[in-house]
Amino acid sequence: MVVRLVITGVDLSEGQRIQLSADLHIFSAPDRNALFEYFWKHRLDRSHSHVQHCIPFSSVFSIQKEKYETQNWVESYGYYSVGMRECPAQDWQTGWVGGLNTTYALLASGDEQMRNRAMRTFDFLCNQKAWHPSGYLRTCFSNGKWYQDADAELQRYNADALYFLIKDFMLLHRRGIQVKPQWEEIARRVADAFCSTWERWKQLGHRIDPQTGDVVWGGTAGAALAPGALALASHYFDDNPRYAQVAKASGSQYYKKYVCRGVLAGAPGDSLHAPDCESAFSLLESYVTLYESTGDHRWIEYARHVAHHAASYVVSYDYLFPPNTTFQRLGMLTRGTMMANAQNKCAVPGICTLSGLPLLKLYRATGEWTYLELLRDIAHAIPQYMSRSDRPIIDRRPNQRWKVMPPGWINERVNMGDWEVRGEPDVEIGVGEIFGGSCWCEAAMMLTWTEIPGVYVNMSHGRVLAFDHVDVVASDQLCDGSFDIVIKNPTPFHARVRVYTESDSDRSRPLGPLAMLDLPVYDIPSGSEIQLKITTSNADWGTYPHKSTVSKLIRL
Repeated sequence: MVVRLVITGVDLSEGQRIQLSADLHIFSAPDRNALFEYFWKHRLDRSHSHVQHCIPFSSVFSIQKEKYETQNWVESYGYYSVGMRECPAQDWQTGWVGGLNTTYALLASGDEQMRNRAMRTFDFLCNQKAWHPSGYLRTCFSNGKWYQDADAELQRYNADALYFLIKDFMLLHRRGIQVKPQWEEIARRVADAFCSTWERWKQLGHRIDPQTGDVVWGGTAGAALAPGALALASHYFDDNPRYAQVAKASGSQYYKKYVCRGVLAGAPGDSLHAPDCESAFSLLESYVTLYESTGDHRWIEYARHVAHHAASYVVSYDYLFPPNTTFQRLGMLTRGTMMANAQNKCAVPGICTLSGLPLLKLYRATGEWTYLELLRDIAHAIPQYMSRSDRPIIDRRPNQRWKVMPPGWINERVNMGDWEVRGEPDVEIGVGEIFGGSCWCEAAMMLTWTEIPGVYVNMSHGRVLAFDHVDVVASDQLCDGSFDIVIKNPTPFHARVRVYTESDSDRSRPLGPLAMLDLPVYDIPSGSEIQLKITTSNADWGTYPHKSTVSKLIRL
């Protein structure tokens, strides 16, 4: 039953009042997962937003690549910094907001110089003895010095670091590039440390004693990416049974202790135990990875539940920014951004710091198209928040070093409320404003270009969806069983679009951790379109990634 209420707000001044409308849903929810699933089905009921194209993923990456090479590279030590090194936290962080979360995109999508520099990151960790006696990695480095937080390191860093280290090594092997034994030893140390902590404490902890690996603070899902990381490590290190056992046991514990209770918290290092979206998306990554490594569909059911939880953080509408604010003047749309956590009360562009690919994999396992649409919203939202030379984002605070954010910078703030009020002469700034900053959102965008196809095609049903900033339409099926799709680039930028095609029968085969790296790429100049003929014959596509199913290309 749905009952519509009209709620009268408080008086703002004499003679004024606010009127709000709301939908009241009355339904049965035997547990918290049922609550989130109901929300998942109705989260867009009141949404009237639309898709707005800005700049294609490939052009975004070109700008960011130039920015990373000229501004983020630290030659003296050999790594890419998180931001502009204004403080230690904006220099090197091992995981969470940069560091090893970034290297995968640079190795996969960068040119030769960027790939070589990304590999120097592993030498940096070895040269600077980046591990504690426990085996866990140190977390923050700047100007030749390691920093840590009061003798208790955040486990989120090591979960992210192990996950991306293993993906990096798998990628290098696939490209025929040698992985040095000392690099592998770093990953092995971290995996062993996680197992030791689990075996002593029956949890992975929130913060640990870096000397011993003992839990200092527990009781959160902060290390939610660790089960997936250990599952990958088990496969990489000759099917190590210890890593696999702890991956499955910790993944099950996170589900029973946190997902079933409806509260996931602990991933952001700056929000303590406030419920957050980062824990949910990290755990989604772990569950899909566990499914792909074990074939056990129990992990898909867990992934569905945590995806519904994660979706509750994703903004489902386009906020109307106040007139003449920076975001209102730029026409910013908020659908697909996400509320960071219950403490900060602001939205952010992108997942910190992941691409969201498990949502595509979850669709493949379930056939639920709405997971693709959620991923489209998230991926599509990020590029508009990047400052460009033709569309600069202004920092309106007085006396700031960066009055205009340089090209390629993405700041993490999407302020739809007054959580962060700043001032300039005679003007109070909060809603719809931003400070000049460079951060993890850039890494999330590079992972998006690397791991999310521009266009998805289901051959069995002739259904298509564009994640990228292009339009795509499919024709009716032709008499020979094929159909045409037209991809149009309405932006003023050149687009290089990756196209992923598969049938329903293909969806039964997991993609694996290195998905989407070798898809066919099509160049579409600004204002142009291409027509692709998609064949739907029962061909043997072999192993992933698929050979292109495009048999004909017509440039229009």
